[in-house]
Amino acid sequence: MATNFVQDGKLLTTENDTGATVDSGGVLVVGGMIRVALNDIDDGDSGPAYAEGVFTLAANSSEAWLDGLPLYWDADNDELTATAGSHVMAGFAVGDKAASTATANVKLYPGGSSTAETTT
Repeated sequence: MATNFVQDGKLLTTENDTGATVDSGGVLVVGGMIRVALNDIDDGDSGPAYAEGVFTLAANSSEAWLDGLPLYWDADNDELTATAGSHVMAGFAVGDKAASTATANVKLYPGGSSTAETTT
């Protein structure tokens, strides 16, 4: 193993500075990436959050998309969207999503970016 290896990076200690408790499975925006809380994390505390993996998250129920489509996190509405706008890159759709569905599976994008515009 490399002598400079720190950790695998899938689960990272993450500070919750949202002003509210983030429940287990909730999304934290950290710079230009999203992470999913493993446990409840009180505001001002830190806890483990996934930076990689596939998760079922709230999604814009008026949008339909296909497997593999880039998805973004709409922090104002706490949901995934296919609309880039100024949203943070969340990852890629895992499976198709019908327009009437309020959740979707997403493979987190660990690279992140500050906004979608900086990646296009």
